[in-house]
Amino acid sequence: MKKFILGMATILVAIPIGESIADLLCTYIESLKMKPTKKIIEGNAELSAFQNEGVELSPCVSYCDISEPYEYYDDDEEDW
Repeated sequence: MKKFILGMATILVAIPIGESIADLLCTYIESLKMKPTKKIIEGNAELSAFQNEGVELSPCVSYCDISEPYEYYDDDEEDW
């Protein structure tokens, strides 16, 4: 009977407390990982500013103006 009561107390008390401690530890570890990330972001911003010095950037990301119409060429079908 003593072991049963000890087991129930462990389930009801010790496991939730252990989970809370583990969550706090994981949160602390995640906050430690943010510090180097901030330094990397600042370094990337400085590098981008240095590389783009005097260069005007277009607001378009992947637009290319083709002045000549595109001709479709299918290599699979050849005229015999």
